[in-house]
Amino acid sequence: MTELYEGDWYPPEVDIPNPLESRQDEVAYYFPLHGDSMFEAGGKVNRKLPGHAGDITYKSYFLAIGFKHHVSVDFDDRWADYTDDLRKPLWEKFGQFDMFTNMGTSEHIEGNQAGYWENVHRMTKVGGLYIHLTPNPGGKDWPVHGIHYPTEEFLHQFAKLNGWVVEKIGIDRPQPHRNLYGRLRKIDDRQEFVMPDEKLIWFNARAARRPLNR
Repeated sequence: MTELYEGDWYPPEVDIPNPLESRQDEVAYYFPLHGDSMFEAGGKVNRKLPGHAGDITYKSYFLAIGFKHHVSVDFDDRWADYTDDLRKPLWEKFGQFDMFTNMGTSEHIEGNQAGYWENVHRMTKVGGLYIHLTPNPGGKDWPVHGIHYPTEEFLHQFAKLNGWVVEKIGIDRPQPHRNLYGRLRKIDDRQEFVMPDEKLIWFNARAARRPLNR
């Protein structure tokens, strides 16, 4: 069992569709959950949940199991609360959260990767979690899906430079749809953000230039 920190918890059973039910690869990094507020980079949905028709949003599930505050931001306004630029200093607008999640969004952000990663750092409370999912870098997975694919080395360097620890990191799902997953915890209240070496973010030259979350 994952070590529990103050504020960590496991979700209760609720009588609503659970979009993570068919995505155990994600469950392994989300749980245990932390605190009661979450910032979601993107507006995540499950369109193929067995036994359910339509788009099941992650937001609806997290609010149902006990999160009191949930904010989602994306260029694509179909599911997110706000259409905004994840490269801009969003902590000035939204504040801090117990959890910051990125389940397949940041790879679509063009240019200025530092702006996104500074948001991750500044918008997560001390003791809080960053949950990460992006395509596995290298060119053998998701060949035209996104632009910037962080490497494991990037996540480790981000943690080391900014007062975080990597609780769990790994690759899951079969090729050619493998993803890089990470669960990072902020343990030090460092005010200044230090951007890791951007050469540790693999650039996908074949990707379509569409700043969307899909």
